[in-house]
Amino acid sequence: MKKLKKVFAVLLSVAMILGMSTTVFAAEVGDASAGDAPPANLDTIPWTPVTVKNVQSGSEVKAYQIVTYDTSGKYLTVQNDTPSDLKAPAAAQILAISNQITGGDTTVYADVKTLQPATVEGESVYQAKLEAGMWIVLVKSGGDEIYNPMIVSVNMTPDGKEGGIVDAAGNFTYGDVYAKHSKGGVTKEVTDPNYEVGQDIEFTVTADIPNYSSAYTEVVYSLTDRLSNELQYVTKEDDETKLEGATISIIDGNQTIPYSTTEPVVSGKTMTLDMDSATILAHKGGKVVLTYKAKLTDEAKANLNFNLNESHNKVTLEYSNNPSKKDDVTEKDDDTYHYTFGIDAEAVGGSNFFTQTGEFFKVDEKGNVEYIEGEKKFETKTGQTLAGAEFQLHKGTYNSTDLFADGKGNTTFTTTEDGRLNIVGLDSGKDYFLVETKAPQGYELTGMIVKVHITANNEGDTEGKRLENYTVTLTALDKDGNPISDKAPSEIKYNYGTTEDGELIIDSTVQNPFNYPNTKLGALPSTGGIGTIIFTVGGCLIMVVAAALYFANRRK
Repeated sequence: MKKLKKVFAVLLSVAMILGMSTTVFAAEVGDASAGDAPPANLDTIPWTPVTVKNVQSGSEVKAYQIVTYDTSGKYLTVQNDTPSDLKAPAAAQILAISNQITGGDTTVYADVKTLQPATVEGESVYQAKLEAGMWIVLVKSGGDEIYNPMIVSVNMTPDGKEGGIVDAAGNFTYGDVYAKHSKGGVTKEVTDPNYEVGQDIEFTVTADIPNYSSAYTEVVYSLTDRLSNELQYVTKEDDETKLEGATISIIDGNQTIPYSTTEPVVSGKTMTLDMDSATILAHKGGKVVLTYKAKLTDEAKANLNFNLNESHNKVTLEYSNNPSKKDDVTEKDDDTYHYTFGIDAEAVGGSNFFTQTGEFFKVDEKGNVEYIEGEKKFETKTGQTLAGAEFQLHKGTYNSTDLFADGKGNTTFTTTEDGRLNIVGLDSGKDYFLVETKAPQGYELTGMIVKVHITANNEGDTEGKRLENYTVTLTALDKDGNPISDKAPSEIKYNYGTTEDGELIIDSTVQNPFNYPNTKLGALPSTGGIGTIIFTVGGCLIMVVAAALYFANRRK
């Protein structure tokens, strides 16, 4: 019999999303059921290793022999004539072998080799010198990719053993065609990362559904959402375990399908959505979209003292990755950061300048507060600061009836002993207007209005979510809302940054604060008539004159 020269073609690969496990193949394989006896120098002939490309570093890559090459030159299946067609193995049969191995039964397919990381022509690959025959390659990802089982042949030729090359990123042509793998991902987004106290915050969670194959008959698919201490879920009045106004939908191609089979369950700061297996398998390759709202807790409102308040929230997706064990799951996480701001509130750590920010000071007509760079503090250079001035913060326009209320419900803000305001819970991108409603005792109410605008840059990190810096701008306006150009300064800008831990950094080139003056009331004139004063004085004068005349006449 002629020596076997036809080869097992390489790349009989499969698509499984860490078990999407439908086998798919790369190229036609030669009939290798029998051949000549192997060369006598079998142990010394050259040996080209098997190479697997496009697998993330840190992964575990193992090969299990499913077809052997014996001393008579025949290619023999390890078990039960599977695969039955060595030229074009059936996807279902390869899938069954994969499931048997991943299910923990390695007694039959005990010949296992681990492929090692290597570099070939500058490319990172995994390699091993495998015996002649057919091998199934399974990848346990060290990253966020999910890999299909792959088939590779090692051919026996007169010149030696030739291992195949498997590209895990390829699409394959036998059976059902799938991509090599996919990323099961989840994202959590907030409608606006910056918010005002009292405003409901809307979150959107979007999660990928793995492209599960027919090998999966039951799967786990679960979303777990966690809120920071500052927030609480908006729940139904009659049931605190159910979300109010939440929506769940499935995106499948161009269709958006409402989902109501299961509901999210709220427990304190955690919300869990366990979706039913049948729905997930019916919409493989799609997406799940969950929206819900949260609000500040009462505790957070009471303790909201900071110029910058950061909330950090997280979501975790768990999904099955093994058709043989539905409880084998992959976890994916995502986070959100969102902020509320203030003026003249306490600084949040990270600042060695002062314990309070210093955008605003109430002073008398001679007053002037400056920032002393060398001493890292504010100091009253002339006049004095004034306590007891009351302000309201109008939203949108300077004469709006819509007033800002802080976390404790206050709509009136009073200057402290050192002439500061403490207003927290402001949003960025909005216009607020400070209007004095009551002057300090002994001072005249002024018509100056201060426009407050906060500009935030939330593109500080690779996710584009965490705050990088923000600016507080104070502008002087007259009672008609027009800028006052003859006031010094007419506009002040304070720049702030944040550390990786979300702490506040105050710009080292701090400007002098906005000095808001009040004029002292002048001395008031007496009121009313002269009454009886003139008559009393006149009477006294007459009595004095009469007495003088009496004593003069008596001497005479």
